[in-house]
Amino acid sequence: MASIDRTRVRSRIVPLNPRVTHCGHDLMFDNGAWKRPPVHSDGWYDFTSTDIWYRKAESCADEVHKGPPWRSGGPFTKIKLSSGYSDDSVQGHGEYGGLNYNQFFTGVGYRPVKYIGGFMPLWPSDSTLPVPYRSMWDTNNLLKTASTNSLIPSLASWGPLAWERTVPKIEMSSGYVALAESRDIPHMLKRSAKEMHLAWDAILAAGGSGVSS
Repeated sequence: MASIDRTRVRSRIVPLNPRVTHCGHDLMFDNGAWKRPPVHSDGWYDFTSTDIWYRKAESCADEVHKGPPWRSGGPFTKIKLSSGYSDDSVQGHGEYGGLNYNQFFTGVGYRPVKYIGGFMPLWPSDSTLPVPYRSMWDTNNLLKTASTNSLIPSLASWGPLAWERTVPKIEMSSGYVALAESRDIPHMLKRSAKEMHLAWDAILAAGGSGVSS
């Protein structure tokens, strides 16, 4: 067995730089014209990245073996998380809404509304995520490389499945197939004998005696 220097676990977290991105704003239709709402917060939409905990977080557990040469491996676990917020551009920019869409505005009540701008994806809440992917902010637990981590699937059933799919299959041919193929045996033997005869004639023609001393 190869000598192991140590078992190591490495991790790193790449933070997402805090930023505020203006996505768009509302206009309300009042007295025959589109106007800015009287209260700024009613019609101004910004995307704040402080709600996102990291751009990328990963951990790796492996072993260091003596070498070269390296003739054996060992356990290896890699966990990598990504927020998917690498692109801070606003998508889907345009005008939405119109006279047929109403919204309540502070101080004036309901008015037709029009949104001018684009959209940024929201960080999903825990209730919308599959159970193993909830609490994505908790990197202390999510990056643990122990088998109890919910992000590490159980591989117990993979062994029998791999054997089942890779075990050599013994093909049994029928007697009819063997009988049909046996008809080629005389031709094969005849060809082999002819090639040996030609080789022998070539040796004799080259001055060989055909007998080794």
